[in-house]
Amino acid sequence: MVIDLGNAWGAITAVLALASALAGVWWRLQVQITEAQRRIDKKACRSELKDLEIRINQSFVQRPELHAAEERIFKAIEAIRADIRTLNNKLDQILMMNGRHDA
Repeated sequence: MVIDLGNAWGAITAVLALASALAGVWWRLQVQITEAQRRIDKKACRSELKDLEIRINQSFVQRPELHAAEERIFKAIEAIRADIRTLNNKLDQILMMNGRHDA
């Protein structure tokens, strides 16, 4: 029985070439699948961030609204301060008039 090594090495080479080609195709598919998953994850993350931003905008007072509320509060405080000064002046006048009548 004679084994022809030339044909055996050719068969081995063919099998290794086929296995290498299949491994290369498999690797390329894995890369594409991984990239697709990353893109999907980024889209999902962006979507979640948008949803969170909407919830935050609905739940919390925004800066312009807060600024407007502060201005109204400060104006109200100034009005109260002016009213107190007016009352103080009127009380002083009343006390001075009563003091003059007693004198």
